[in-house]
Amino acid sequence: MRRRHALHLALVAGALLALHLFTGHASEPFFNNDETRHTMTGVFVRDALADFPDSFRNPKRYAEAYYLQYPALGVLVWPPLFYGVEGAAMALFGPSFAVGRAVVAGFALLMLAYAYRFARLMAGHLGSLFVAAFTALSPIIFMLSQRVMLEVPTLALALVSIVHFEKYLSDRRGRDALLAGLFAAFCALTRFDGVVLLPYFAIRIVATRNWGLLPTRRVLAAILFALMLTVPYYALTFSEYRAGLSAAADGGFAAEPRGPLVWRNWVFYPMALPELIGWSGTIFAAAGLLISLSTKRASGPALAWLAANYLMFSPLAELEARHCLYCVPALAAFAWRTIDLVRKRSRWAARALGILLLAGTAWETSSQAFRYVRGYDEAASYVVSRNTGDRPLFVDGELTGSFVYHVRSHNPGRRQTVLRGDKLIYSMLSDPSVNYEQHALAEADVIAVLHAFDPEWIVVEDPPPTFHDVPGSALLRAALKNHPELYELEASIPIRSNYDRFEGCALAIYRKPARNPAPAKPRAIRVPGLGRDLGK
Repeated sequence: MRRRHALHLALVAGALLALHLFTGHASEPFFNNDETRHTMTGVFVRDALADFPDSFRNPKRYAEAYYLQYPALGVLVWPPLFYGVEGAAMALFGPSFAVGRAVVAGFALLMLAYAYRFARLMAGHLGSLFVAAFTALSPIIFMLSQRVMLEVPTLALALVSIVHFEKYLSDRRGRDALLAGLFAAFCALTRFDGVVLLPYFAIRIVATRNWGLLPTRRVLAAILFALMLTVPYYALTFSEYRAGLSAAADGGFAAEPRGPLVWRNWVFYPMALPELIGWSGTIFAAAGLLISLSTKRASGPALAWLAANYLMFSPLAELEARHCLYCVPALAAFAWRTIDLVRKRSRWAARALGILLLAGTAWETSSQAFRYVRGYDEAASYVVSRNTGDRPLFVDGELTGSFVYHVRSHNPGRRQTVLRGDKLIYSMLSDPSVNYEQHALAEADVIAVLHAFDPEWIVVEDPPPTFHDVPGSALLRAALKNHPELYELEASIPIRSNYDRFEGCALAIYRKPARNPAPAKPRAIRVPGLGRDLGK
């Protein structure tokens, strides 16, 4: 029986893989800009492993030196577990974006398996297959399974922790308590969103009246084990990245006001359900939720997981649908509850309804355009192949991280250094609305910076994508255009994309032929999240 069930799940995974291959396109890292840093941080871990034992003698100094050379890392900005897995995979298969995507695909398979096991807590084999398939087919998860982002790995690890927690509630096996704590720690070490497991555990203990669990030796051991894994990292993050965390807590990342009393926060995620699971899925899930609330059918884990996500992210998270995608397996379970109600009358009608819902969701998902961006690889290859001596490269724009990654990719000997305009001409935490500071106030200041650090090649987005209006970038572009005697326009590489914000954009490549015989060293750069400069 188990083999047959495993075969069915494998067939579902195969069908999903085929759909991913059919709808996917070649792209460079770009998604939400974070994808560039998630990719490059994996490369950093791979290089640190390659440099062992030197890199481990003084990890902080090694990381700072690496960032000064390739300033596009997510160290401390996000927890380290995903990067450890990604870096190990890159050590085996090469430091490439494709390997990062393959690692996320591996986590997506883990998510699929544990979405099935999560559903088995409340439904039979057929219903659990539906929940697993619907979860993986939902527009938000299908899309993020193709991107080097942290949400799908976090969801996978959260589901593992939930399943073993529920098994401990029912069977009281010490192994399940340990696994629940271990994977809760792994989840928190992948993305800060892992904290959503805490209200889930609390809700389930209260709902099942398992008060006696808390002081037991097995539970205390699991909690202690999880704390031993997570506390050192979070203490280090608070110590080193306090300025960045403070800016985030002040609401700098959110486009809308945040807080527990802001009414729009509490209606945002219910209104975002069609973006998460499609319109047909929203209708079925809403009906199933009402059915679950009005009957005694077992839906406790799904109700608790939905409540934990809603109560945690509504007051705290940015108003963006992907921050609440973790509740999709619970919504899938509610959608099945609607189909299961029909199943009482007619099994064939229920199966047809389930197939239609999956087909409709697949159509909604596959009809959304797979966004891609290409051009930064070509620009990086152009300048790396023509750069002379040890002069650094200089880049400025929305996707500087993608350019940095491709420079590293085309320079396996790691002799090339990249300088960023948003570290030397101006600085900001995430966009011009957060901790923006302009260091060069006139074109003469820009020329002085470029002379001091002496890059031979300067790459800027011109025209730039329509994400942010950054005064420092505009000043840099003006200085390059207005002084052709200093900066020769060598090439303009179009940015090819189906994302409207990149329409008509290009990468302008300038050469600075004049050499500064005594360039500035060390190359100190501003890092607002650390509250200090690196390289001094």
